[in-house]
Parts: sequence; structure tokens; C-alpha cells
Amino acid sequence: MLTHRRLLTLLLALLFLVAGMPALILRAADEPSPAAGGGALPEEKVLFLTFDDGPSPYTAQILEILGEYDAKATFFVIGRQATEEPETIAALYAAGHALGNHSWSHFSLIGVSRWAFDAELEDTGALFGEMNGWCLRPPYGAMD
Repeated sequence: MLTHRRLLTLLLALLFLVAGMPALILRAADEPSPAAGGGALPEEKVLFLTFDDGPSPYTAQILEILGEYDAKATFFVIGRQATEEPETIAALYAAGHALGNHSWSHFSLIGVSRWAFDAELEDTGALFGEMNGWCLRPPYGAMD
């Protein structure tokens, strides 16, 4: 039977194979994007790893596995959950991973007032302090 750790390791290994290791460069989402004028497009393949809805019970295992591969990722954090695990957020940042905003409560941002929208993002951003990557992934990928 596969443990969660073995499953996560297997999934990362498959990603590396599909992406064409060893010519793979892993970058955090807060690094300049060549497509957005941050430089020339790389010759090698680039894979951006992102994780949503954390911190979760699996975040520590993901962090450990990424460390084994010297890989970086962007973690899109739910503010309410982050208040319960501030040490996990600090460990992600200390390990060189980017932090992204995934709202305070993970409610859909469609149809909410401007005040509610701002509160969802600002409350989570305030938790990050200087760690804030100013990157948003709206819950369910939707906003208006």
C-alpha cells in the first residue's frame, strides 16, 4: 500500500520525467517570468510547481520532498488555515518557497462586494508580512 509520502514522491518523480529531466529548472512563481518581459525564454524546459489550499496535513511532507530534490514551489495559502500553523508558513518561506494568496476563507470571489473581496485578500496578505509574494490564485479559479 502506498503511503502519502511515497505517493507524493512518485507524483513529483513523474512530473520530472514528463518535463524532461535533467534539463529541468524549477522556479518559484515570484521569479521574473520570461513571458512577462523578465528576460529571454529559457532553452531548457521550465516546470512551475504550485500547491493550493494550505497549509494542510501534507504540507510538511511536501516541503521535505521538495527539499530532497532542491526544488522550489509556490504555496497558495488560505489565511484562516495559516493562522493555525504559523510555523509552517515560516518554514515554507525560510526554505525559499514563494507564498501566494488564496483568500482568507476560500469562498468563491464571484459576486462579492469590493469590500469583501479586499478583506479576503488583505487579511491573508497581512499574515505574510514581508513574506508576501503578492500573487493571487482565486478559489476555484474564479472571480469577476
